[in-house]
Formats: sequence, C-alpha cells, structure tokens
Amino acid sequence: MSGRPQDGDVGPDDRPSGVLAGFVRLVDLIETLVRHTGRAPRRIEPLPVTRGEWRMPLLCLVSPLGASSPVEVLTDRFESGTRQVPHTVIPNPADDVRSLLHQAYEGLSARRFGGPPLRFRHYGLIKRIMDVDLSKAEVEKRPRELARRLGRSLWTRPREAGQVATGSLGLVLWISAALVPMMLPLLVTGRMRWFMRQPFLAPRLAGGLFGFFAFAVRLTTPARRSEDGEQIDRLLVHAFLEDLRTAYRHRPWRPSRWRRTTYPVLLLDRIVPGDAAYDLLRLVNTVRNETGESDPLLIISHGGEVPPGGSRPEDEPHRVVRLEDVGDVFRVWHGSVTEMRQARDDTAWYVPIEIPPADLGAIQPRLPRIVPPPVPLRARPAIWIALALVPCLCAGTWYGLDQRQEHQRHERAVAIAAERRRDLIQAHCYPVNTRGRRIAVTLEQRECIGYSDSDGLVFGDNQKTVAIQKTIFEQNRYAEQGWAVRNDRPYATLVYLNTLTRLDPLADDETFVAEREGLEGVATAQYRANLEADNDPASPYVRIIVANAGQEARQADQVVRMLEQLIAGDSTVLAVVAPVDSRRSTQRALRELERIGLPTVTPTTSADGISGGSSLYLQLAAPNIDQARLVHHYVTEVLHRRGLVNYYTFGVAGRSGEQDDLYVQTLRDDLKSLFKGDYADQFWKNGTSVRDICARRFSGVVFFGGRYSEFGPFIQQVYSECSQDLPVIVADDSVGRYMANVPARATAPTNLPVIFAVKGQLASCPMLEKASDSERQYFLTDLRTQRSRCRGDNPQGIGDDPVGGWTGLSYDAVRIVAKAVKDIAGSRPTSTHWDPRQISPQLVYRQVRQSADQTPYPGVTGPIRFDRYGVAEDKRLSLLCAPNVYQVYRKGSDIPREVDRIGVGYRDDPPLRSGACHAN
Repeated sequence: MSGRPQDGDVGPDDRPSGVLAGFVRLVDLIETLVRHTGRAPRRIEPLPVTRGEWRMPLLCLVSPLGASSPVEVLTDRFESGTRQVPHTVIPNPADDVRSLLHQAYEGLSARRFGGPPLRFRHYGLIKRIMDVDLSKAEVEKRPRELARRLGRSLWTRPREAGQVATGSLGLVLWISAALVPMMLPLLVTGRMRWFMRQPFLAPRLAGGLFGFFAFAVRLTTPARRSEDGEQIDRLLVHAFLEDLRTAYRHRPWRPSRWRRTTYPVLLLDRIVPGDAAYDLLRLVNTVRNETGESDPLLIISHGGEVPPGGSRPEDEPHRVVRLEDVGDVFRVWHGSVTEMRQARDDTAWYVPIEIPPADLGAIQPRLPRIVPPPVPLRARPAIWIALALVPCLCAGTWYGLDQRQEHQRHERAVAIAAERRRDLIQAHCYPVNTRGRRIAVTLEQRECIGYSDSDGLVFGDNQKTVAIQKTIFEQNRYAEQGWAVRNDRPYATLVYLNTLTRLDPLADDETFVAEREGLEGVATAQYRANLEADNDPASPYVRIIVANAGQEARQADQVVRMLEQLIAGDSTVLAVVAPVDSRRSTQRALRELERIGLPTVTPTTSADGISGGSSLYLQLAAPNIDQARLVHHYVTEVLHRRGLVNYYTFGVAGRSGEQDDLYVQTLRDDLKSLFKGDYADQFWKNGTSVRDICARRFSGVVFFGGRYSEFGPFIQQVYSECSQDLPVIVADDSVGRYMANVPARATAPTNLPVIFAVKGQLASCPMLEKASDSERQYFLTDLRTQRSRCRGDNPQGIGDDPVGGWTGLSYDAVRIVAKAVKDIAGSRPTSTHWDPRQISPQLVYRQVRQSADQTPYPGVTGPIRFDRYGVAEDKRLSLLCAPNVYQVYRKGSDIPREVDRIGVGYRDDPPLRSGACHAN
C-alpha cells in the first residue's frame, strides 16, 4: 500500500487531522484482521495468531446522528482493482434476522471479488429444508418424503452463482431415498454428521446419524412453528459461520483455500436498537460463546447507540474505545477475549469505537485502500504446471542420483545401527529375550534409562545390585507361575524406581550401597508376599518392575512417561516405590506420577513439601523438620550447647546444584528456624579451611548438612586442621551412605567420633534380634532365609554388608501396599478368577490411608501413620554415635550406639544411652 499518511501529518485544522490519524489506525487494524496470507506492510504490527483460531471482533462504530457514515468510507476502501476483500454492505437493515442473514449470504457468495467464491453448504442445506412444505404428507412418511424432495432438487436442479447444492450430496440423497432407503445411515455425509452434533435444537434426541431426516423434518413448513425461534436463528447463524470456517481451514489437498488471501467482511450501516442487525450481532456473540468455536467473519456495524444494549457513548465511557486508541485497546481485547468467551460474557466479542463528528468525506481520499495480498506462489496454476513438468524432465537424473544416495544412506544406516548397538551393549542397555516381558529402555547420556521385569535386561554393571535384581526377577517368574495355578487371588505389580547407574567412571559396588539395600528390602518383601499368597487367597502375588532414573534421578520424568505407556496396557500396575533423592527432578516426577494416576511410596525422600500437594503421595521417612528438631534437641538438651554451624554441599553438581537440591535447602531452613540467632551456615567445597570450628575457637556443634559424597573429604579436612582440638560433629542421614561404604572409609581418620542421623534403626540386625512384634520377626526370618543376613554365625550382622536403614524402609514400602491389596481383596466375595480391573491404584492408595488412620501400620522401621499430606508423622528417627569413623561396623564392638531419638518406637526398644559421643 502506498500513500499512507503518517500520524504526524497534520494540516491547518487539528481536528480533521486527528480524525484522519485515528481513521488510519482503524483502517490498519481492519487490514491486519482481514489478511489471511502474505506479509503485512511495515507500519502494521502483526497480531499474535494461533493456527486454526480466529479472533474476529464485532467492530461497532458509533457516531452522532446525522454525521457522515464511516461504513460508507470503509466500503470505498475495499472496492478497488480486480481482486477485492470479500465484503457486502447492508444499509438500513430493518427486516428480520433471517432475511438479513440471507442478504449477507447472497452478498458474500457473489462472484465479484476476483477469487474463488465462498460456498455456504451447511447454511444452504438448512434453507432448502426450510423451503419444503410437508403439510400434506403423512407424519410417519415425512422423513422419507423430505429425503426424496431434497435428493431430486439437489441432483437435477442446475446450480447458480451462490447456490450451495453439490452433485455428490444430491446423488447420495437420491440413491438413499429412491433405491436403498434401508442403507441411508451408512451413506450419511459429513455435513449431516455436523448437524447431528451441533448443540442447537437438541438434534441428538432424533437418534444420532440415523435420525438426520427426523431432525430435518422439524425445520420444514409448517413443523417449525412449534420449535423455538431463537434456537432456529442460532442454528442458521452457526451453519453460516461453519461454512466460513470450512472455507478457510488449512487443507493441503485443496489449493483453492490457498488462493483466499483475505477474510470476509460484513458491513451493517445505520443500525438501531431492536432491528435485525442488533439481533444478528447478539446471535453471533452467543453462538461463538456457546460453541466455543471462532470464525473468520469480521462484522463492522455503524449506528448512533452502543450495542448490544443500545446506550449512548457518554453513558458507557469505560466500554467505548476512542478512535485514536483503537490499536492499543484492540490488543488488550485480543488477549482477553478467550476468558470472556469462556465466561459467556454477553459483550465478549463487541469492540465499540466512537467516531468523532467530522466531515469524513474530506478525509476519505487520503485514507489507504485495503488491497488483498497477492495469491501465494503455491496456489498459482503456472507453479503447479511447473511442479508437474520439472519432475518429469528430471526423472532420469533424479533416479540415478537417488539410487546412489539410497546406497549411501543404507550404508550410513547400517553403520549408525551398528554403532548404536555397540553403545547399548557397552551401557548394558541391550535387551534380550524380551518376548512377553515388560522392558522399555533408552540410552540417555551414556546411562540406560527405563524399566525391566526380567533378566533380559538388568541395570548397571556392579555385581551386587545386578545379583539382587536377578533375585527379584526370579521371584517375578515364581509369582507368574504361582498365579497361573492359583488365579483366584490378587496379582499386583509394583514399580521400584531408583538410581541404579552413575556417570562417575570411578563408581564401584560400594557407590551403590543405599541402592543395593533398597533392592534388598524390596526383594525380601516380595519373597514374603509370594509365600503368603501361596497359602492365603486374599494375599497378592507381587511382581516387581525395576526402573532406573539415572544419576540423581535426573531422568525420572522420562521414566514416568514410559510408565504411562506401561499402565495403559497393564492394569496390574498399582503403585511406585521410589527411594530417590529429594530434588526438583523428583518433585516433577511425583507430579507426573499423580497425573497418570499412580500412587508413589517414597521410603527415604524427606525434603519438606517435596510432594507439592500430590493427592497420591506416601512418605515413610520422617520429614526434614523432624530431623532438625532431633538435632536441636540433642545439641541444646543433651550436649547443653547453643551454637550450630552448618557446612552444606550439593553432591557431584557442586554449587550449581543449589536450586535442585530440596533436601539440603529445606534442612538448612529448618535448622535456621529452630536455632535462630545461634545458627550459621557455609557452603563447603573440598580444600576449604575449617580452622574456625576447632574446639578452642568454637564452643558449639559442627553440623554436616550436605550430601554424603563430600563427607569423607570434609572430616579429613577437620582432622588435619583440628587433630588435637576436634569439635563435636553431627551429620545428616545422607551420611549413612558413607558409613555403610567400607572402601570409602578406608582413608577416614582413625580416631574421629561422629554422630549421624538414621531413618531405619529399628530394622538393624541387633534391634531385630530383640524384636517381639510379628512384622519384624517375619523380616528377620526372611533376611536369614532369603538374603543370608543376621544369621547365627554372624548374629550382629557385622561385616562389609551391614543391614542398613534403606533395607527396612523399602521393605515397609512394599509391604504396606501388599497389605492394602490384601485388605481390599479380603473384603470382597471370593471368585474363581481374579480380575485385575477389580482394583485400581487410587483404591489402593485410599485403603493405605484408611488403614493407617485407624491403626498405625507396624513397620519394621517403626509404626507408620500419615498426616493429611501423606507424610509419616511421629516417625522414628535416631542419632547414632560412631566413636571411630574408620572402625565402624568392622567388628561387633564397633556398632554405633543410639544417643538420641525422636518419634514412636516399640515397647521392646532398648533404653536410650543418651550423651556425648567420645572417641575410643
């Protein structure tokens, strides 16, 4: 476009110049709205558009009576050249809304705009139906008679400009009515399906697709007299707008759609309250709101009052847009119309614009014209011909090149496949014997991520965790075989999600101490469940699917997406046991597990608020606030000290893991809230001096509140700088991994006492030997028979592999779900065959909560009751004293003793030997 005036182009009369500038903005806005393809001029800022969605307003121009008509000015801007924006002007609309809608139909379907005509197939079909008079036909024969008349008229009557009939529809109707009336439901067209699915006049009451003609009879003469006229008007408007949506939808196989470069415009001039134009605006607003569908029709009206209420502009200054502000206000409306539409706002689509009194005829020649963008190259016949000829002319050359490239591609594909296979084999991520198994894996950053239920794939290459996985998979086969014989009892699948691989090249078996203990607890609980299922019809056989989320559970989100596909085809999957670290990635995975409907039982996760409000979350470990209370009690009430300095770390990620590590951060916050002014903390990295905490300089307690991977270097630094002046060191429960890792402690100081927190002290061998409750007795028996632990030749469980807290916590997690399944099955009538669809993951979760609320579950790590967030409340948590870090667990006399505790235990718990922790 050329000749556009600039906003600063003012003449001697400031008022006409201001109107001109405002009108230019209005024309720019209209041009932006009606452009379907092509690049907009530079001065026009494009609107944010969602593909397949139109946000066309009802532009209501309001000007004083007797003033120049802005619609006449705008109409002149459309009419120029051989190609025009499809538009029609209806001045002084005074007839009823159906006549007005028909005028719009005739105007927009005319072949005078230089492009492909707009076809109104849905609207035209309604008009034809409404023209049929069935008053003389018998009531039961009216649907057949209507089909016969429509078929004859649509098939035999020649089409004129603007008509909607198509030969294909006429042929279908004629054959349906005259030859095979019984096959009519099979020949229903997409148009008929649209009528039966649209919301107005309740078409579904007629019987779906089979009742199309029964529904159509209600629109004929005189049957429609008994129908709601408002509903008929809405149906007409909806069909009219649906035809425009169809005309502008993207269809690659319909090049005619590509030649439409502008959207249609309907201009209504000199409208007054109560006339047909007001009704049409109201109906368009209502239909767009109720159907939730947008359309490409731009309606511009002009009158003296503000629609839809017909008020004066000065009565509603907050709604009426000043002409000079039209661009900015429209963008605000464009961003909020979706919310207004969802709220069924009666004025959602209205944008009233006040036109100042001025001689619009004087500025009309200076306004830019709205010219359609050129037809895209892809829609021009010459381009199609060229596209057809070029392949023919180049076929020989292309064939030869393609064959050569195909050979090269094949060689590359073979090489890539071979390399991929080598990578999978090297990462132990190449499944074998997968038929009938649940295995899905992928290679992410050299880690094998996914899940497996058989030894067709085991995660990692450390011998001890691989051995326990194989034990679990053997029990899976036992469960499957047992249930095949005794299929009258439940069959439950649990997913065990943990970190079973690491990118650290120095990782060895002892790096996976916690993971190995967790697997051991799961294997022991599965063994117990399958034994009980052999003898009790209500007890479930338990299958375990082992899932690997990668180092620090970074790929947990991806594993959950894999599990979503798994549960879609396996209704026996009831819960996820996830002893993973408290990190942001874990929190996201918990939300995803809730989304797909799987309850999550976390044995060791303890960061405050980690669940994010999940409604399917169960946490067996005491939260960090309880650990902070235990530390505060020990420091202030047992040691009678005040100050606490917290040295924290974030694991292998270093300082960059600060935002991700919820465990460390929430523990810091809890300690600070309890110790208040007596608290200080500092991020610690290897080599940082700690002289300020030596006993001569610092009388408080040193707390290590970070990840276990830095604890070894930390205590070496403390020992080297304060060897003759050692401070009191208390550590969080993450340090339990370090204590259980004998090779990691090979370089530990030989005379350094440390107090550290543990979550599963009640499940250690010494405690199990003295237990009187049945659950811990079962656990002890299973450890001896299935895992060769706590045996008579080693009654204290001392050695390279002590029974740690993770074993008991994971055991409790599996057992608590198995008990819920048993309770549900026991409350139902027995049957000859268990149907997995009788029980859902959500039902299992509710049963766990209900049972624990009535009577705390007697877990091997302490009684378990949940608060309203699914977090264990008043759960047992202990502080253990290791007088010699290097020597701990190496012989019977080096078992850490309990120096403080919090939470509920059992009556047979040994007396607490509270006090300080001194070196040997």
